[in-house]
Amino acid sequence: MKKIFLLLGLIFLAGLVSAECIDADGDGYGLNQVDCAFYSADCYDANPDINPGAEEICGNGIDEDCSEIDEPCPKCPHGFIYYRCSCGGEIYEPNTTQPDFCCNNVFNGKTLCENCTEPMTEQIPCTTEQGCPGTKICMQGGIWYYTKCHDDPEDNCPCIEEWECGEWSACTNRIQTRTCTEVNGCSTLHTKPSEVISCGECNPGITQQCVTNQGCPGTQVCQSDSSWNACSDIPNDNCPNIQPPKDKEFFVMIQPEVLEEGTEFTITVIEENAVQNARIEYANNVYLTNSSGQAEITAEKEFDLLKVSKTDYVTQTIVLNIIKYECGNGVCEEEYENETSCPADCKPVSTEMKINTSLNENVLTILVTDAKEEPLSNVQVIYVGETKSTNTQGITTFDELPGEKTITAVKEGYQTKIITYLASTNCDEGNTKECTTEEECPGTQICENGEWTECFDLEDDCPGEFTDTTVLLTVVFIMGIMLLAGVKIFT
Repeated sequence: MKKIFLLLGLIFLAGLVSAECIDADGDGYGLNQVDCAFYSADCYDANPDINPGAEEICGNGIDEDCSEIDEPCPKCPHGFIYYRCSCGGEIYEPNTTQPDFCCNNVFNGKTLCENCTEPMTEQIPCTTEQGCPGTKICMQGGIWYYTKCHDDPEDNCPCIEEWECGEWSACTNRIQTRTCTEVNGCSTLHTKPSEVISCGECNPGITQQCVTNQGCPGTQVCQSDSSWNACSDIPNDNCPNIQPPKDKEFFVMIQPEVLEEGTEFTITVIEENAVQNARIEYANNVYLTNSSGQAEITAEKEFDLLKVSKTDYVTQTIVLNIIKYECGNGVCEEEYENETSCPADCKPVSTEMKINTSLNENVLTILVTDAKEEPLSNVQVIYVGETKSTNTQGITTFDELPGEKTITAVKEGYQTKIITYLASTNCDEGNTKECTTEEECPGTQICENGEWTECFDLEDDCPGEFTDTTVLLTVVFIMGIMLLAGVKIFT
């Protein structure tokens, strides 16, 4: 029983000991938070400057206030101003960049002042150049010195100006105005914005010389809004030299084109649309076109000139193609003349046609002539299934196709002409075509330099793995099995 009471007594004494405050550095904060001056526990009991009530110093790598982190200092670029401050007799506003001046109201550029004795610990009150309360701090820069008087950023001294401005007025006499009001009640005007600016292009009422859009000299006047009006041409200076409009041109058609004595023909006059009331003078008579731009006239072989005119249009003279049926005029009017009645005009003509070809940049030009090598028009030329007619020079063109082709020329009254044409290339560059390889497999040929390449096999598993030798051995093997089977049957 005595041993039990002894054990309980030791436990009680241990509890009394543990209830005492353990504060090794004497800063009032203990490790066990029991019976100490402050209830919060000390995170480092070996340094009285480190406890939950200490002031944190930013960026020094030490957790002074036991917050488990070292508070980072505000980032401050060199010379960037966070508070309004003064240095060297100058006032610097926030959000501006001034090299080597204040940052967070602490001067980066050091200025020597009266000596001090205790560095960093000695601070004395002072008055700034703006008459605001401040503090001097003892620093070292070769010798101990006091910094310039630092303004207290919390005392609103000097007053930080904040201005609000209205809208700019209309431009009058090249000036715009507005009203700005300081809203913080400061009596200073250090940062007051401008309330007057210049505007416009000119002073109202003045004139100046200019050049019009037609390149002529002119004048313009400055308007009430200080802008120039449009440049006005100077009258009676013959500029611009306006030319009278050129006469328009119409188009005249005669149907039929070939006339003979007493033939009634239709003349049509058009521009974009039909030209009505156009004046037509022919055979000492005057005709006017109707609303369709047409007039009906009878041909007379003594008159082959026809004149067409209208106000604002260019007058045109038309030569009519009238057949006069005169033997010996060098023209064989086949409807009225032949080799017998007028051999001078109607000489025997060969019905043979000639075909000539030429090539230029893949364009095949075909020229068709008669036996005398005179060009033949309206010849139907057939090339690779396409048919075209020759023009008055006996020419038509096709796109050349590779290989050997035929060209056929057909014209009434002439013998049909057929020739063989070999293209300059056998194929078009880069074209492909299907083919069969020597192994009887599908393949492809490509046109290179106008010629087809050899047929090369496609990747289609052809030929397969069985070669001719494999097939032969397979056949021999099967025949051997059949032979053995036959032997067994007969034995």
